[in-house]
Amino acid sequence: MSTAIRDMVPADWPDVERIYAAGIAGGNAAFADAPPSMTEFFETRIPELRLVSFSIHGAVRGWAAATPTSNREAYRRVIEHSVYVDPAAVGQGIGLALLQALRERIGRMGHGPLGGTWRDTTLVELRL
Repeated sequence: MSTAIRDMVPADWPDVERIYAAGIAGGNAAFADAPPSMTEFFETRIPELRLVSFSIHGAVRGWAAATPTSNREAYRRVIEHSVYVDPAAVGQGIGLALLQALRERIGRMGHGPLGGTWRDTTLVELRL
């Protein structure tokens, strides 16, 4: 099944919120216990990185969104991203398609001999 993706618009919020809540209820998504308000969601996500996957009938089957992680120029395109898929649509490649639609490059050097070069970064977490 092919996956169609487009920019998320406010009219998608009921489906986005429903899918978000289903992810939280399933225990595999978010560290929050409830989705944010629509206003908070749209104000904190990068506009060009709010996407939905939809069926041929127009129903939202999944969504992806990103928030910036730093205001430093070198990390201008570094994001924290979320990808959620409607439980009824799991296993259809929707999550992968949404993830691939987000920006691939992470950090761009702004100075030195590697100025202008896109650099991969790795996040390492140590639990203390």
